[in-house]
Amino acid sequence: MGDKTLHQSVKGLGREIEECEECVYTNTMIMKLGNVIYQNDLVDHQKVEYINYVQRPITFQELNTNIPTLYVGWFSMKEINTSDMLIQNQPILDKKIISNILYWEFSFKENKAQHVEGVNYFVKNVPYYFFNVRYSYINLDPIMFRIGSIRELMDVLPKSFDAIYNFNGDMLYILKDNKITGIDLNMYEHFEFDIDELLQTIHKKVPIQHIYNDFDGEIYQKHYKIFPNFDELKRYLIVLLSKA
Repeated sequence: MGDKTLHQSVKGLGREIEECEECVYTNTMIMKLGNVIYQNDLVDHQKVEYINYVQRPITFQELNTNIPTLYVGWFSMKEINTSDMLIQNQPILDKKIISNILYWEFSFKENKAQHVEGVNYFVKNVPYYFFNVRYSYINLDPIMFRIGSIRELMDVLPKSFDAIYNFNGDMLYILKDNKITGIDLNMYEHFEFDIDELLQTIHKKVPIQHIYNDFDGEIYQKHYKIFPNFDELKRYLIVLLSKA
């Protein structure tokens, strides 16, 4: 069991995983994790796929969203949201209106330096704003949780899963509702778990179309190009894959 190729040829549900077309990720859509509301052009900012850019006046109430949102333009934000007392009473020295949800930044005309830095800062941190308040993560360390067998592991895990993501045959991520569980396959193999049996058992608890095998890291690399500054990408990639 020391050869990583054993992880990459595991038989899931009685057939080779490589032959399972449903397990191959083909979706090219990227979830929108945040909004940027603006009227004047954004200066020195390169637009990214995971942001919904809205270049028109729209109230926060009309957005009807709870994803992180940035208003660009102090005066325009106030003019647009005339009936929103939270926004109307927002002090100009505080860019955070609702933590992880609503922020504002100067337009380029209002403050050139803060505009460029602030817009880029928000966009860079949107993945943290979005995921950290919506999903919890736990790493099921077999020592810490005193897991000595596959049966004991399954007793700790939910009865069924929404999706699983296998990164490079090294790390398995399991999604159930808003909870993500990480399983270090190398560590379990070190403690002489039968990894083939472990994966077969887990595969039976998830819809086959939501099994995402990334043995060559290609899926991760594709998303890394979109989220180069998000150091928690691997654990949350399962959400991006299954919810897009």
